[in-house]
Amino acid sequence: MRAISVKQPWAHWIWTGIKGIETRTWKTDYRGDILIVSSKVADEAALRTDLGISSEPMLYGVALCVVDIVACHPMR
Repeated sequence: MRAISVKQPWAHWIWTGIKGIETRTWKTDYRGDILIVSSKVADEAALRTDLGISSEPMLYGVALCVVDIVACHPMR
């Protein structure tokens, strides 16, 4: 199975269903299931931002969930 590493808190929000769209600088033609793995490094600025979203303890360096890539669009 293919996997993608995502920093916290973004990985946690994908896992809990809060975040349904992931942005990357690169394009992929892959569609289907992909494993979301939380990286051992966090996005510190995002962790400090109070977005009013769950403050549950976040897991680092683990496989969290499988999601389905259904589309890939260029960012504007």
